[in-house]
Amino acid sequence: MAVGAFCLVLHGHLPWVLHHGRWPHGEDWIYEAAARTWLPLIGVLRRLEADGLEAAWTVGMTPVLLEQLDHPRFQDGFERYLLDRAERARRDAVELEGRGDAHLAWLAAEHERLHVEMVEQFRALDRSIPQAMKIGRAHV
Repeated sequence: MAVGAFCLVLHGHLPWVLHHGRWPHGEDWIYEAAARTWLPLIGVLRRLEADGLEAAWTVGMTPVLLEQLDHPRFQDGFERYLLDRAERARRDAVELEGRGDAHLAWLAAEHERLHVEMVEQFRALDRSIPQAMKIGRAHV
């Protein structure tokens, strides 16, 4: 039986969006990417490292993305974005519970919990996603 190898290569890039409004191609774009891509990826990398496993993948991030992710405007705005999403989900949960829709209320509450956890994770990373990517032998 032949032995093979697999290499997962992830590439990240966003154009400069800071100071370009909010939606659809402004700052919300990078906040959403960080919340749905970079924070979860860092979480997986940290869990692998805690389990003594080395991630066998390559993550490439362009300089313009790295610069934005470490910019004070991003750091402040991203935290506000996550807190806003958590608050919106909390209000939705209350409204849905009042309507008697327990399942959707539960989903909204889970959304709130997820966003609160992301705020805590981001703060635990000293609000620097690029620095957090330097896990194990990985280097940005």
